[in-house]
Amino acid sequence: MTGAKAAGEMNDSYNKAFRAGNIDHLLGLYAPEAILVCQPDAFARGRSAKRKRVESLLFMKVTLRTDNQLCIESGDLALLICLVRIGAS
Repeated sequence: MTGAKAAGEMNDSYNKAFRAGNIDHLLGLYAPEAILVCQPDAFARGRSAKRKRVESLLFMKVTLRTDNQLCIESGDLALLICLVRIGAS
């Protein structure tokens, strides 16, 4: 993870990077093999798929807020399940 020293800091780091439009920082928060689950039937696997998904949100100029619902840590990896709120800017 880049920019977040602990899983508990992930949401704050993600929210700040999203507001700044910093796509590289956002992608750096994911482990290379991480899967971004956007909806139960929509997920992004691999860096280019995650980039495309995050870029589409940034392009729409929406506001985004994430809040942890569950965090399970193991070493330097964490499984985060977040509530994501997306709104118009």
